[in-house]
Amino acid sequence: MKKVFDVLSVVSFALPVILFAVMPGVFSGLIREALTICAQVVIPSLFLFMIMTQLLTRTGIAEKAGRCLSFIIKPLFGVPDSLCGTVLLGLAAGFPNGAISACIVYEENLCTKEQAERAIALGNNCSAAFICAVCGSHVIGSVKGGLILLSSQFISAVIASVVLRICFGRIAGAPSKPKITAKRRFADALSESVTESCKNMLYVCGFIILFYTISSFICKAEFIGGFEYAVKGFFEVSGAVEACRGLFFPLIYVVCSAIIGFSGLSVIFQVSNVCAAHSVSPREFIFTRIITAVIMPIVTSALLLLLPREAISVANIYAHGYGYPVAYGYKTLIAIVLLYAVFCAVAFLCFAGIYAVSSLLRKKSSKMPKNQAQ
Repeated sequence: MKKVFDVLSVVSFALPVILFAVMPGVFSGLIREALTICAQVVIPSLFLFMIMTQLLTRTGIAEKAGRCLSFIIKPLFGVPDSLCGTVLLGLAAGFPNGAISACIVYEENLCTKEQAERAIALGNNCSAAFICAVCGSHVIGSVKGGLILLSSQFISAVIASVVLRICFGRIAGAPSKPKITAKRRFADALSESVTESCKNMLYVCGFIILFYTISSFICKAEFIGGFEYAVKGFFEVSGAVEACRGLFFPLIYVVCSAIIGFSGLSVIFQVSNVCAAHSVSPREFIFTRIITAVIMPIVTSALLLLLPREAISVANIYAHGYGYPVAYGYKTLIAIVLLYAVFCAVAFLCFAGIYAVSSLLRKKSSKMPKNQAQ
């Protein structure tokens, strides 16, 4: 078994080096595309939200606003009053702002570690600006389509909160006494917020560039065929949503929902990076992303069936050079959802296999010092 791991380690090291040496032009082109996405989509839709999240949390405004609306947020998401503002910021501002806000609240000792982890799991979603502008207007061709996806994301987050309570239990208890700190001046909070946001923005762009490059390179293989959006959706959300533009109705809604629900390895690593800096576990967050990838397409399909036809606008799609029929039936939606359920089951088995292998390696590495000591 050790020899197999040694061979895999050598291959995983040598293969990227060989690919970079043989095809430098391909990778440099993909990196330029990723930089374009960061400059045109990610930074404009995320950077100001990052500053706002940090500033509102550090000045205590988010906590006060959350407490005012806690009578709604607390029963829906099962988080304490101190984290209700964090959940609101995460739903509005997108990844990884919810995690940043929750970690700041945890640092101030206003919540327990378990409560922060629950808020990170439920209060980290694609931003409203990204869903309405990119997914709605740009990809689907209608702002109404973005609003449908945004509604589906909120409903899916509420359902995920129920699943978390069943699987991980209700979070209880209160933190010890909050840290007694001097009253922070607004200028100091703003300076600290901008500095931290710039640093976090670099981390986010770094992960996006890495996973966009990997997914785009894999998609160049001929056997991928028309499933480019599925491969990119596994790695990075922005490029995956862009790849959905050629899909027909209602598949475009269902696939976009699945991509938004999972959000890709890039987002998982972004949030995990924030959690690691504050010694908080991203376990519940990763679990939530997996189940939301299954829940959100079903919720979106239900909304498409329940909403009146006038609420589903497709007037702008012909400007992109393609179109899809407005008429649809129950059998089409049910078939698409069932097909995606099979795909999700396969993906879940892959994740279980990766988790089992990583757990085996972790146990093996933890036993090594004991054996050497003997």
